[in-house]
Amino acid sequence: MYVLVSLGMPDDALRRLAMEAHELNATMVIRGFYGETFLDTQYRIAALFSQDEAAGLTIDPRPFKAFGVTQVPAIVYAEGPIEPCGEMGCVPAALPHDIVRGNISLRAALELFGRD
Repeated sequence: MYVLVSLGMPDDALRRLAMEAHELNATMVIRGFYGETFLDTQYRIAALFSQDEAAGLTIDPRPFKAFGVTQVPAIVYAEGPIEPCGEMGCVPAALPHDIVRGNISLRAALELFGRD
């Protein structure tokens, strides 16, 4: 399960999703850097999360491209991980998946997916 977010989202929403993602072994993903640099991103992550929570956060544009996500938060339940597609800028093939967009808990999303 992918939890696609932005570090520009409200702090409380990000912390709640991070906690749930950690409990459910979901992958929390941001598309790219916050601000202009990697250092800006590091500062934002450090201000929001403990080390354990931050350990589950990845920077990867591939899920956003593969599943056509342009607004966050979005929760994607896919049949497997996204595979590398070769060159930079390529759009990876989307595996069969379900997606829920908006302010919803991960457990509620799993119920909608029929995976509770």
